Amino acid sequence: MTAGANAGGEGVGSQATATWFGPEDRPLFGWIHVPDRPGGQGVILCPSLGLEGEASQMAYRDLARSLADAGCTVLRFDYHGTGDSTGFLDDPGRLDEWMDDIAAGLSYLRAAGASRLHLVGTRLGAALAVRASAAEDDIESLTLWYPWTKGSQFLRYQRALRRLYAVSDDPTSRDGSTEIPGFVLGSDLAAELRGLDSSAPDLVLPKSVLVIDAADPETGQVTRPEFAPAWAVRRTGTGLHGLFGVELMKATVAEVDLATIGEFILDCPAPDGAVAIEPVVRTEARVEPPGTPPVVERPVTFGEPGLFGILAEPGDPASYPAVGPRVRTSGGPVPEFTSALFLNAGSLHHVGPGRQWVELSRRWAARGVRCLRMDIGGIGDSPATGPPGVLSSYPPSAEHDIAQGVRFLEPDDPSGLVMLGLCAGAFHSLLAAPRLGVGGVAVLNPLRLPSARQAPGSMGDLIEGAPAGGWASPEEERVASVHHRRFLGSLRDRGVFHPVTKRLPDRFWWAARLGRGGPDPVDAFQRIIDTGASVCIVLGPDEWPGIGRGRAHELRRVARSGVFAITYVPTLDHSFHVASGRRDALEVLDDWVLGTGPDGPHRPPGTRTIT
Repeated sequence: MTAGANAGGEGVGSQATATWFGPEDRPLFGWIHVPDRPGGQGVILCPSLGLEGEASQMAYRDLARSLADAGCTVLRFDYHGTGDSTGFLDDPGRLDEWMDDIAAGLSYLRAAGASRLHLVGTRLGAALAVRASAAEDDIESLTLWYPWTKGSQFLRYQRALRRLYAVSDDPTSRDGSTEIPGFVLGSDLAAELRGLDSSAPDLVLPKSVLVIDAADPETGQVTRPEFAPAWAVRRTGTGLHGLFGVELMKATVAEVDLATIGEFILDCPAPDGAVAIEPVVRTEARVEPPGTPPVVERPVTFGEPGLFGILAEPGDPASYPAVGPRVRTSGGPVPEFTSALFLNAGSLHHVGPGRQWVELSRRWAARGVRCLRMDIGGIGDSPATGPPGVLSSYPPSAEHDIAQGVRFLEPDDPSGLVMLGLCAGAFHSLLAAPRLGVGGVAVLNPLRLPSARQAPGSMGDLIEGAPAGGWASPEEERVASVHHRRFLGSLRDRGVFHPVTKRLPDRFWWAARLGRGGPDPVDAFQRIIDTGASVCIVLGPDEWPGIGRGRAHELRRVARSGVFAITYVPTLDHSFHVASGRRDALEVLDDWVLGTGPDGPHRPPGTRTIT
């Protein structure tokens, strides 16, 4: 194991290192990409927020690698309160702090030896980059990649996304906060974003400006943003829809866009001769969640060929709160979990959906549980460890990678380790747990389940009633059973038939399944229980019909044979986009792992638990 070491961002002519930087009291997390032959050019990549931020992280990994291989020193990072950086999204003065974060990144590159500085921003990050470039007098160039230039544009688009995901038509709460898919923007931040305008005519921009955007359908020309100076270079982008218009598991980065940005930056004047680039690498940060003891986080690599993760550990064991004997509201006694392994949710990197893995792992670490947020091979910042899978969320190497994460956390005895996963991460947890001897599994919204005769590299079986949306492989789309499953999906608890289906007894659904075959969730859970591990399953309306409905008596039988609970959360959507469902699901997980929710042992209202 190494801290602050290389991982998936490494290129053929460069080296990438994870580091903390910025103020000691509010450290920022980032990756510094240093070329083998530095040319003195330093580039800051300014990400967006929300779902666009998750997509821009993926794009920036590719862009940073290609720029570093060409001789640029590149810093990609998380704003304060986002990603792996410290803080919370609802901290006060958020927008001003993000401007300070970009300034801290520029100072970091200057101190490392970069003398010609460039800013790249995508979507909302472009608006922030414009403001940052106007506040500095040594920015050589500015690249706006599919830009939003006003915060109001970003918020309108996020409201459209919420309607697309059928969350709500009115995302603004009474206190002025705004819920976007996966996140809640506090009233102060929402107001700051509505007032963000990077098109003000008094802003002084660098002498080199590149705009990459979709062409106007009438003129065929790139016309946005209107405020860009006459000398700005405008190029038609080819990757807007492929990067920001699809689910992350299907997102792609246009190589043409990367090449355009690289050519533009490298065409700018560069210092003569070789330049020594020596960045300062900080391998740990002290995080202090409100009202809890401090936590220490370190970037780590482990296994072969070097998987990446963030390790969160108690910063001061002597300051643990005295909790006394621990109990659960349901599901039996609490095992003494000493460590937790957080797996990727689909194609998301290790911060988890809506950054929940970061906040959850820090909360658990403050209670004495060592937590590792890891990227399995080919996802996030871990390199690929085998051939690509049918879907990127289910790489064939996943079980091998998870085993290395377990050995890293608990090399001698994994019986005190709990694995946590959502969607694909839930499947990987259920598949790997019986073979690894872990102490527990906590899974959310699995759409696929491992079978007793699971073939190596297989994605398992799609559950009955799985919603449409690209979850099935091309081979499964050609199988008639998928259509039967989707018919069952039309009977989901929040569907149009809900007034009828909610009155049907469990035995009706048991009888409806007879003779149809399909995956057996109970068998998958029983295999884990038989190893002595405890199991916690949390399901929303999309997953409950295919796993819990019609199986109450079978699930109770499983519960009698070990520590087991399955909880239905009616407000929980599959991807954790809805705040109320996220809150209730995380309370269930807190109760399961720690023996108490954030406010004491209780069950979130409206949930149903089988134990």
